[in-house]
Amino acid sequence: MRAAASTDEQSPIKRVGALVAWVQGLRPVRVLTHLSDRDGNLLAAGMSYLSVFAVFAAIWVFFSVAGLLLKSNPQLTDSLIGTINQAVPGLIGAGGAIDPTLLLNGTTLSWTGAIALAGLLWTAIGWMASIRQAVRAIFDLTRDNRGFIVQKSMDLALALGFGVLLILASVLTMAAGTALDFVFSLVGFGGHSFVSDATARLVGFALAVALNAVVLGSMYRVLSRVRIPVRNLAVGSLLGAVALVVMSGLSGLLLGGAGKNPLLASFVVFIGLMIWFNLVCQVILLAASWIAVGMADRGISPRAPEEAQAYRQSQQREARIIVAEANIADARQALARARWPRTGAARRRLREAIEARAALDAPAHEATDSHVGAAH
Repeated sequence: MRAAASTDEQSPIKRVGALVAWVQGLRPVRVLTHLSDRDGNLLAAGMSYLSVFAVFAAIWVFFSVAGLLLKSNPQLTDSLIGTINQAVPGLIGAGGAIDPTLLLNGTTLSWTGAIALAGLLWTAIGWMASIRQAVRAIFDLTRDNRGFIVQKSMDLALALGFGVLLILASVLTMAAGTALDFVFSLVGFGGHSFVSDATARLVGFALAVALNAVVLGSMYRVLSRVRIPVRNLAVGSLLGAVALVVMSGLSGLLLGGAGKNPLLASFVVFIGLMIWFNLVCQVILLAASWIAVGMADRGISPRAPEEAQAYRQSQQREARIIVAEANIADARQALARARWPRTGAARRRLREAIEARAALDAPAHEATDSHVGAAH
């Protein structure tokens, strides 16, 4: 009877333990744990700090260069500003961080634009580098070992590519809107009917998701040089893209708290941008963590072939060091227990163990030369 009572008393504890284990085994929980274990919040904070400064210089230079074209095409201007505000809510417009009329007043790239261009190049490259290192950290990869010039050239090319992609998305959005208006006029729907408005929103949502998915996929695979299967890359990038677009739609709720704080009222726009970029960077790393956990579940390494070989060599070297240090410990114990006439052999064994351990710390070419000399 006592055994049965004890079993009944322990069963709730066992059930709670089983429930906790089940929750911890859920993929979303493992993704959050994976991100937390790699200081995801700290990495996102560093990325968002650089992104705030990069975006202002990028906007100023772009509108300085393309001011003449945009002035002559108000529809393209509105589409571009809408696309930018979808990516960064509250950046351009009345009450935003940047007044669009001031942007369109600059028709040429002046000396101030040239200074901003230099700042853009530096901050954009720095932001790209911070993304690369943060994403690689999520996948437990070491720093990128490519040359400095190669890395910076790739970072600059991708930064320019993302800018071109933003313009392309604006053009596609404008073209899609024109095409939808034409189709609805043929079938007899009004310009602001429920069907036309719903279809336009769905098309805009799909284009925004596609744009963000391409950007995220490029960040993970090209910029960060992580070896990711297409399936994992597509799923993770799409999840991150949907999260970013939904966040953009809910930006008023997400950032509304900053405007209600009287201590932040004087610079609420800047604080809002800081919060927004931090949320965006959190999503970028969270989607990367989703991909990393999925690859780990399938036993797929994120390392490139040359990185995988270097990692295996490093693991083998660490294993040899552990064995060598264990041999030294055994040899010292044997010497302490040895009695004459075995002390000489024990000292020789200890000396050989120490030399074998020291050989593991020698450069590869020295170790090769020593082996060749020993053979002769």
